[in-house]
Amino acid sequence: MVVPNAAGCDSTITLNLTITQPTSSSTSATACDSYTWAENGTTYTASGAYTNVLTNAAGCDSTVTLNLTINPSTSSALSATACDSYTWAENGTTYTASGAYTEVLTNALGCDSTITLNLTINSSSSSSLSATACDSYTWAENGTTYTSSGAYTEVLTNSAGCDSTITLNLTITNSPVATATDNGDASITASTGTSYQWIDCSNNSEIAGETGQTFEATANGDYAVIVTTGGCSDTSACVTIDYIGLEELVLAGISVHPNPTNGEVVITMKHSTEATIEIVDAKGKLLNTLNVVNGEKVSLANYEMGVYYLRIVTDKGSYIAPVMKH
Repeated sequence: MVVPNAAGCDSTITLNLTITQPTSSSTSATACDSYTWAENGTTYTASGAYTNVLTNAAGCDSTVTLNLTINPSTSSALSATACDSYTWAENGTTYTASGAYTEVLTNALGCDSTITLNLTINSSSSSSLSATACDSYTWAENGTTYTSSGAYTEVLTNSAGCDSTITLNLTITNSPVATATDNGDASITASTGTSYQWIDCSNNSEIAGETGQTFEATANGDYAVIVTTGGCSDTSACVTIDYIGLEELVLAGISVHPNPTNGEVVITMKHSTEATIEIVDAKGKLLNTLNVVNGEKVSLANYEMGVYYLRIVTDKGSYIAPVMKH
């Protein structure tokens, strides 16, 4: 360009011009949950296109576009209840205590997938009891009857829904087989045991002090024995002793009839004219005493059915007559 200068002469000006251009660029990024762009230090939590204007080497604008994809991490929880232990399929770990356990996996978007296991561990239980029985034992826990000693177990369910193992320590003792044998001399011998108790069969009562293997009967009656071995007992059949005093009565010429009776008996005596009569029950209790003469009746009408003993005392001696009242 030519323009006049201050002196009115031509002034030629030359422009040496350089034109520079602004620049632009773009970048893409994918992140989980958030992304901090190094270009501007800004953290983004949502997908979108973000721009930032910088200065390029030529001093012009440099516009940078960030095409951002934000994928979310995920979380979930599950609950489980188990007895004694639990193996979590997510990580193959076996847990034996209740608690909250976490495992971080990768979801379909490539981000963290945090799973929380809320675990309840209940305990199994065990117990034992001991029992002793004669011959057999029926266990209430399972209704089974056992006939031999041993340790038996039953698995039930406790209040937590887990196994409850119960062990029965059982001792079975076989009962003896009791027998009683009349020796023919008013004595009765029991079969072998560790202890004995003789009983009067007329009222099924124990005879005080009679605890030996052999029982000496002092009055006619029916007798049995309870034989005990190892804490188990058995009762023998009753043995009838009905001959005590009979021989003495015959020799003394004394008769008591009818026998059995339903009410009265007549006392006849060949060698005496009178006697004192004591009426004794099967337990040996004196019920009545009266004086009679030969041929007189003695009433048992007021007594219950059973065996009674008439102790007949004369001037010739004392005799016992068993009488059955029916």
